[in-house]
Amino acid sequence: MASDAPVTMREAMVELSPALLWVVDTDGAIADCNSTWLLFRGRALEQERACLWTDVLHPMDRPGWDAAVSAHQPLTAAVRLLVADGRYAPVSLTARPWFTGDDTFGGYTCVGQIGPADSAPDSHLYKATIEALQEGVVVTDDQGLLVWVNEAAHTFLQLDGRDVLGNPLMAETAGLVVVDEQGLEVAPPDRPTAVARRTRRPVSDRTLGWRVGERGLRWFSVNSRTLLDDDGRVTEVVTSFLDVTEQIRAADNARHEARHDALTGLVNRWGLPEVVCDVLERTPRSGEDVALAYCDLDDFKTVNDSLGHAAGDELLRLVADRTVRCVRSSDVVARIGGDEIVIVLDGVHGLAGALAAAEKVRACIARPSRIRGFELTPHVSIGVALLSSMETLDETLNRADEAMYEANAAGPNRVMTLDRRPHRSPVG
Repeated sequence: MASDAPVTMREAMVELSPALLWVVDTDGAIADCNSTWLLFRGRALEQERACLWTDVLHPMDRPGWDAAVSAHQPLTAAVRLLVADGRYAPVSLTARPWFTGDDTFGGYTCVGQIGPADSAPDSHLYKATIEALQEGVVVTDDQGLLVWVNEAAHTFLQLDGRDVLGNPLMAETAGLVVVDEQGLEVAPPDRPTAVARRTRRPVSDRTLGWRVGERGLRWFSVNSRTLLDDDGRVTEVVTSFLDVTEQIRAADNARHEARHDALTGLVNRWGLPEVVCDVLERTPRSGEDVALAYCDLDDFKTVNDSLGHAAGDELLRLVADRTVRCVRSSDVVARIGGDEIVIVLDGVHGLAGALAAAEKVRACIARPSRIRGFELTPHVSIGVALLSSMETLDETLNRADEAMYEANAAGPNRVMTLDRRPHRSPVG
């Protein structure tokens, strides 16, 4: 019975009730149900919505139901309902028909109490369910005081099993450093529970991180929903938080693998545009430029053909490692093709500074090394181009690529540029 709209007290009572609550539509299908029903049935909401209500009802109890439905009459009866393990459990059923504004029959709303009609309701069912959740759940009142904290929440919020009921949540968690996905600290008044209480609107799927004991930084998906009285005033705020650390790590790993070259570990062609944007954002507006150095390994095909692809791979890793060690930590090295490497030179002093940095790389790479028992001296041809606010990244790459071909034709093992005047970077 979830919704993105603010939760009313009536809706909260439906969801939190220890009773079974469900709705049957005119076709006899289960249109909606509360969490207690799903727990009782051992099924997901999507499964229940694809289920006919009469398939849950014991065959011997169906005649009474069919008679009530045919006359659109209410029904109170002791029935047996099918549960997850294939058994039929006794339930005290109260069903009421409902009608639309034009008196059209809409279906039945049903309430069930687990057990025979003369048994007392299990008042601890909901509490036991919440305590068993791996998801942390806290409930605060309209003043932000804690009125419910389950065991998982105690662990996640580092409350150390203390009795915190009646204390302000903000005070209990004030020392907890909470950060957003950008690593920026989120102050207590800006956390979901406080925001939901202040705005009377739900806060959904907010990803936040904080350190949980010796487990280090953990990430949580946090949801806060307001409970309102009939006058629209906040009575309570229910906040849940699910540990999604492993999912985020898996997503980060997948994103890293998608943007990095498996052989060398360098950024790949798909990650290069993002890298350039990052460099441009952090380059100070001080008149410095950002340049691209387009490198091509001379005679790489000869190495592959004569020594084999394994030797070629080893040579590529050697060149990548030497390039990374030669440039500054703020520069970024990317492999965008077979033997093509692009260096994003951050904050160079004009074309002369870019050419000097590229010349340093060329010299660093051109040192002898033994690969597969053979002594090789790798050489590269490098084309340099300054990033310009007047062109796209691909256009700058093309200029650097053309300059690289000129260097190879004139050398090889040299640095060239086709730029004839300074190209001010977009941050300039």
